[in-house]
Amino acid sequence: MPHPLSSPLICPVCHLPLLEDSKTYHCAQNHSFDVARQGYLNVLLSQQKHSHQPGDNKAMVAARHNFLKLGHYLPIYSALENTVLSQLAAYKTHDKRLLHIADIGCGEGYYTRKLDEKLATNFHVQSWGIDISKEAILCACKTPSKVKWLIATLSRLPFADQSMDLLYALFCPLRQDAIQRVLKPEGLFIQLKPGPRHLLQLRELIYPNIKIQRANGPSSIQNEDQNSEPSPTLKLIDTHAFNSTLSLSNPFDIDSLFKMTPHYWRSSPESHRIVAELNQLDTEIDVEIFCYQNVDSY
Repeated sequence: MPHPLSSPLICPVCHLPLLEDSKTYHCAQNHSFDVARQGYLNVLLSQQKHSHQPGDNKAMVAARHNFLKLGHYLPIYSALENTVLSQLAAYKTHDKRLLHIADIGCGEGYYTRKLDEKLATNFHVQSWGIDISKEAILCACKTPSKVKWLIATLSRLPFADQSMDLLYALFCPLRQDAIQRVLKPEGLFIQLKPGPRHLLQLRELIYPNIKIQRANGPSSIQNEDQNSEPSPTLKLIDTHAFNSTLSLSNPFDIDSLFKMTPHYWRSSPESHRIVAELNQLDTEIDVEIFCYQNVDSY
């Protein structure tokens, strides 16, 4: 059944609704979670961690923050914004009800904040930013916004069944069962993922024999069972690609781009040296955009 309360949050322990009381959230089973002084809510259980500090570390978060604040990925944000506005225009929002929207794997919140500010001019919206990285959420909290920030696992989202109007994710693999469970009937999921030519010229500097091959199928969501068929309840309703060129002439910006990607952490010291010596980098931006709708009405 759809979630009847104004807040979609549920307890990560017993999955009952979480109710807000001043700076504390609690459920009927008396599990409680305090809002940190920085403004975030941590609902990540110790058994849901796969390491001492899961997710992006402080260096990756700092590199991403330094890079994004300069506007280098503004075209990617614009592609996200245009897609969300287009999909919401066809969504049932005419009754002016509160829309719950979440950025899954929000990182330091660059896209989350900008999209929330844009949507607030046209819709009654509550935005949520969720990431497993404490460092990322701490960084997100440093910039004032109306977004509610959560530290939580992405494999079991801390939202009630059928409670969310729209979820979106950028460069973040997600499980389809986690997405489908929390979306309202006809709710939307928008995913941006790197295309085969994304940052190609940077990758050519650090990897030998790169093969360029665009995926044959449209699905970008992971199945819980890797041998299972894609969920019939998440219907692909639109897909398109965004392509551009990124030109960087500042070694600091090049270094920040490199360090905010997983390529830095996978590559050799020699690759690090090659990139560190660059004074100019021209590389492609290639992003694939997938729009899904939940057609399961239970």
